[in-house]
Amino acid sequence: MKVHSTDDYSALYDHLDKVLPQFGLHKKADHWLATKGTAPCCGSKAADHLYVYKDNPFGLKCHRCAGFTHLTKLDSLPDLLARAGIAASLTPSSAEDPVPDPVPALDQEACLRLVSLFQEQLHAGEAGSQALEYLKARGLTDAVIKEMGYGLHPGPEVANQHGLIQDLIACKVDSADWTGRIVVPYVADGRIIGFWGRHPHNNAERKYLFSLGTNKAFPYGLDAVHPDQPVLAVEGLMSRDILVAQGIPNVISVGGSTITAGQVKHLKARGVPVILSFDYDPESAAGEKGTAASIELLNKASIRCYVISPESLKDVAAPNAKEDPDSYIIRHGVKAYLTLMNIAVEGTVYLVKQAIKDLQPDNQEQVDRAFDTAARAAGNAGVSTVQRIVETLADRMRLDTEQAAVLLEEARQRRARQEQTNALEASLRRAGALVSGGNI
Repeated sequence: MKVHSTDDYSALYDHLDKVLPQFGLHKKADHWLATKGTAPCCGSKAADHLYVYKDNPFGLKCHRCAGFTHLTKLDSLPDLLARAGIAASLTPSSAEDPVPDPVPALDQEACLRLVSLFQEQLHAGEAGSQALEYLKARGLTDAVIKEMGYGLHPGPEVANQHGLIQDLIACKVDSADWTGRIVVPYVADGRIIGFWGRHPHNNAERKYLFSLGTNKAFPYGLDAVHPDQPVLAVEGLMSRDILVAQGIPNVISVGGSTITAGQVKHLKARGVPVILSFDYDPESAAGEKGTAASIELLNKASIRCYVISPESLKDVAAPNAKEDPDSYIIRHGVKAYLTLMNIAVEGTVYLVKQAIKDLQPDNQEQVDRAFDTAARAAGNAGVSTVQRIVETLADRMRLDTEQAAVLLEEARQRRARQEQTNALEASLRRAGALVSGGNI
């Protein structure tokens, strides 16, 4: 349906008695009324009752002040939708905190028996010695190895000798692929929900394994973070443990190159800011793409986020090599990484910087696209954040801050109009389908 066609609206108004209830309005005598929203005459004050007269469906009357507003067909439907609360039903309020999904759990006694066996194997025999040597070379300490339950999978035969073959099966770590791997329990809400394994050789075809059913919707290590401090989110599970071993506080792993919607729910429940520090991969740019996607998810959930740019981890001596936070610490030390944390930029500012880093100020198409990206990134950001976005744009585009502020505000207004149009279009499609299908 064309949003700007009054003929399309007329088709809808021909069925007012059937359509308006779908918009949350109620019939009273010869008119309709809404008890939500505001009237044009009363600004932000509640409208009390907002009347839609049957003989004048393009007029709205406010019961509070008796003011009457004449609207065209084009303007009246958006007003009806907004004042009837339809916009809220189309776009869930950010004030509604998402409820974390329940975390599944395995037979805890079986899991603990396996953890004990795996830890015993890590400290016994040549295979265990080699695995321990590998872990310590990566930067793990005895304390973290013990705290996180690191062990070595001996294979089904040894497990059977200890009478634990059924536990392997119950915990879904009984396949031959697990044999010889470093194995760690995946803990969520104080319960073991699975195991993850790392091959001690980097040239292995499959470096990581996860037990069937392991729910990565719960960030790895979240149980161990301090509830009142910002959370540092990295990609790798072992990277998380290495950073903790090196003295970096409050670290979690998202188990990939982007945060998931399920993880966002659990982070939202903690109510603390998140610092993103994803890997530098010059070939795929997965860390940069994942950072941008994660910022969008966190912003949508109203979680403050900051970013350590993946590019800041780059080794200038080997610029084409993949790097992660733990390899950065090996090269530069913990103090240097803590400095990166302290200067992490706000997520929205990072998005803008990424959008304009290759921009040619004389290319108007690129400039317009950059301001559109900045408008989306700014969203409902606070004044200080918007000011930093303005300064970033002004610096890159050789504008003064007043010019940049005006252009950004114009872009934000364009975006707001487009979002309103999209919401209205969706409402029209829904109402039109109801009418044409004879469902109302």
